[in-house]
Amino acid sequence: MDTSRESRPASRRGLSARVLGDVRTVWRLAQRARAARAHGDPLGGFRVGPGPPPLELRARLRAYLNAAISEAPLQRFLEQNPLVLVRYLAGGTRWVIPGLRLGSRFTPDFVIGEQHASRSRWTLVELESPSVRLFTRSGDATRALLHATSRIRGWRDWLHDHSRYAREHLNLAHVGGDAQGVILIGRRARLGPEDAQRQRQLETEHKVAIHTYDWLVDGAPETQTRPRGR
Repeated sequence: MDTSRESRPASRRGLSARVLGDVRTVWRLAQRARAARAHGDPLGGFRVGPGPPPLELRARLRAYLNAAISEAPLQRFLEQNPLVLVRYLAGGTRWVIPGLRLGSRFTPDFVIGEQHASRSRWTLVELESPSVRLFTRSGDATRALLHATSRIRGWRDWLHDHSRYAREHLNLAHVGGDAQGVILIGRRARLGPEDAQRQRQLETEHKVAIHTYDWLVDGAPETQTRPRGR
């Protein structure tokens, strides 16, 4: 049976929904930027208040996680509740910037900033699906995890080559190719007994912190690592 005609309207609806979501995200970012410039702070619209996320917010995140089969709904949840993403940061001033364009090729899921004294530190966040594994049964990193490390490497290379532009035009003070990297992927229950050691090795090799999404809920890192820079 030829179902192509029947599937086309659904495909077009899915594409239209994604485009509409992108337009709304761009609009929200523009609104925040205009409000921030009006108050003399170029990143003020992305500033996140102090303190850990309340228990109610973490409970909602757990419900999202248990229902999610891809990273898209989680990304929207984190955009609306950025406090969840900065729980591990110690800086007095913190920013969470979703969908920041790095030139024409790169768009990190989130760029997180924290102010320490007179210097800013930046973290690049890549979201992968919560339903995927980190490692295969033979112990190799999965395609999704390797894709995530490749993405962060590309963002760092761009920041290394365009650090002046990023500092002056994207308002990422002091940023460079040594920005820290965080990958959120999979669930803790799907990690095998040998995966913690494999995870540490991969973190060292690629100079990133790798966490399952459960870390956002309970704050217990699988390998006790902070975000890493290269």
